[in-house]
Amino acid sequence: FFLMIRRPPRSTLFPYTTLFRSRAYDALLARHEGIDAYLQDAAAAAAKAKVTVDRIAHHAATSLFDITGASATLAHLNLDRHWRNIRTISTHNHTAHKAYALGNLSVNHKPLPIQGFF
Repeated sequence: FFLMIRRPPRSTLFPYTTLFRSRAYDALLARHEGIDAYLQDAAAAAAKAKVTVDRIAHHAATSLFDITGASATLAHLNLDRHWRNIRTISTHNHTAHKAYALGNLSVNHKPLPIQGFF
């Protein structure tokens, strides 16, 4: 009997899988009352760490080149990759947006955004 039922194309399955996933997610959240407060606290702590670490890491990497001079950029030392990585991470994960949201949380008690990228 099951062999006779044709499977629908993937494009038609997407709304159903999304619906079932969202129902499962809602059921999970319903079982854990107050999880939103924990998620907000965790997001705030992570954002504070991100804002702080970006400034410290960029300053440390720049100071490394200032102190050691041009010899720090030699290819065999491979120290420039740290500076590039810090710059890339800080520009792709916007610190200013996080700082604004943290200020809005502290002053206006407005919750942090719930997007996955925050």
